[in-house]
Amino acid sequence: MGSLYLSANPGPWSGVARIFDFGNTFDAYNNAATGEEADGIGLLWDWAMVGKDLWNAVSMHETKLKSSELRAESEVVAR
Repeated sequence: MGSLYLSANPGPWSGVARIFDFGNTFDAYNNAATGEEADGIGLLWDWAMVGKDLWNAVSMHETKLKSSELRAESEVVAR
């Protein structure tokens, strides 16, 4: 679902279809029954994206750390 849950996420074909949407049937932004439910869902997905970003940052750091450790080991072996 992602962090764009509460906003419209149209693609190119829905953009073309909007030309003929005289009744504004494509303007559905979320399925929350109340404002509080929408806020809760929005917060949930915002924190999920923060967690995903942290996970990616830690993974990148671990990859760089392993790469530098392997490089250091190969320099020691080369001596």
